Amino acid sequence: MKFSIIIPVYNNEKYIAECTKSLLSLEYPDKEIIIVNDGSTDCTAQILKKFAARKLKIINLKQRSGIICASNRGLSVASGDIIIRTDGDTIVNKDWLNRFSSYFRDKDIMAVGGSYKCLNDSSIVALCTSTIDAIFVNLLRRKLLFNRLPGANRAMRKDAFLSVNGFGQGIDFSEDIGTYLKLKSLGKIVFDPEIIVATHYPENLQQLWKRHYFNGYGIASCLKSPKAWIRPILMLGFYLTIMTAFMNVFLFTEIRLLSGISMMFYSSIFIAIAILSLFALHKKRFLFLIVPLIFIIQNTAYLCGIARTLLSKRLKR
Repeated sequence: MKFSIIIPVYNNEKYIAECTKSLLSLEYPDKEIIIVNDGSTDCTAQILKKFAARKLKIINLKQRSGIICASNRGLSVASGDIIIRTDGDTIVNKDWLNRFSSYFRDKDIMAVGGSYKCLNDSSIVALCTSTIDAIFVNLLRRKLLFNRLPGANRAMRKDAFLSVNGFGQGIDFSEDIGTYLKLKSLGKIVFDPEIIVATHYPENLQQLWKRHYFNGYGIASCLKSPKAWIRPILMLGFYLTIMTAFMNVFLFTEIRLLSGISMMFYSSIFIAIAILSLFALHKKRFLFLIVPLIFIIQNTAYLCGIARTLLSKRLKR
């Protein structure tokens, strides 16, 4: 069983050397590493030249084409039985491929996804965001989330992946979710939280908002899945609860009662996240009160992204 690891990179001069070193140190013998430099304007190409003599396939694109096009370019030269996607700011463990390979002995399994840990936890925003991931992935085992193939830590059976048009031709946002939904119809999808890669999370609120806004923007096409509605419905309910709380004086008694029950419900969610973050935060536990705020911000951005897509679709009709 041969693995083809595809890494599209754009202006990754800060991290690409460490990422490449970790990939070259993988213990699994039958593999190929394909790095697609997507028209970087920094020193990424020069750094990759230093690894040219190693067992790497380096593709330098003249102009930026986007993550999907760059990934498909790597896929076009891949010779492995299993396609793996990761990012240029990610570091993998030596046994990464061994963990994936154990699952693909089962012919019914089409793809396997893993989890993340935070490399840049000196940033409060990054640490709080990764803590939320830890709560939903490790403690809740992703039962409330519907994507089991995270973008930078997933392996897919090549023949099945090609049968659903590879990385596709759409927008760059949330391609991993589209892939998951398509492969799910062909066979089993496994999520193993013990298959972990270390990656960089958004370091400030602007980056956080941008990531989740565009995730929502891309995910709107996948809203046929019931689990995809959980986050937007929760956030809509939250803001309706806030609005009714401010308007309580003008509302009927029945609506006030419903508003109070709703407020208790959301309060319990945020208190639970704060308490769970105490267990997930191995250091800087004093940040446990900030984690629910980050949760609200990222899901509000997600909701705004979905709203933008749905509104634009409606206006086109």
